[in-house]
Amino acid sequence: MTVTRRQLLSRLAGTPIAVMAALSLTGCVATAPVASPDPGDDAQPQNRVLIRVSAEGLKYLNRFALLVRPVKGGEPLQIQGWGMGSSGYWSGYYDEVEKGELVAVSLPAGDYEIYSFVAMASGWGSPRAVTLEKGFPSPFSFRLNEGETLYLGNLLVRFSGDSGVSSVRIGTAKIEGQRSIPYEPIARDTRTRDFKELESRFPGLKPDQVKVRLLK
Repeated sequence: MTVTRRQLLSRLAGTPIAVMAALSLTGCVATAPVASPDPGDDAQPQNRVLIRVSAEGLKYLNRFALLVRPVKGGEPLQIQGWGMGSSGYWSGYYDEVEKGELVAVSLPAGDYEIYSFVAMASGWGSPRAVTLEKGFPSPFSFRLNEGETLYLGNLLVRFSGDSGVSSVRIGTAKIEGQRSIPYEPIARDTRTRDFKELESRFPGLKPDQVKVRLLK
């Protein structure tokens, strides 16, 4: 059976990879593939990561994803945190409020670091890429053990300003490789909010099954 482009995007709408699929079909593809979304099925022990991925300070944010890579070498992956399938996408699209969501992804056990992000925003006319040349000045590291469900908290990337606290992670991002914009990645403990969402977003996951090791 032949599936048209419109049918494919319709089927993917509302999933964590919806925006990635749309960009792939239009020729705008970032180099790192999207990490496999985890449906929370507990029939088999799984290696999975729970994290709230969010960005703040950009109007017209089309998509936002963190980049994670194995410490010992390997291909980087995107952890999608915002896109057309996200809850409340249009209600926050026109504002500079925090935009993001709690996501669960499957990863092989091992040591990882969150080292950068990729974003698309339309605040300067047509959608433009917001990228880093060298990644975060200081990456966020974590270890995922075999058969573990690991909660990392929230990683918020705040644009055009900082938290008011001295930080070695404040840096500069480029819009289409030209205009510069300051940013700061901030690790936060949002488990009170996130664990309340587990039941609705990931019915197969329960808080007592989750190991908490917050990003620092």
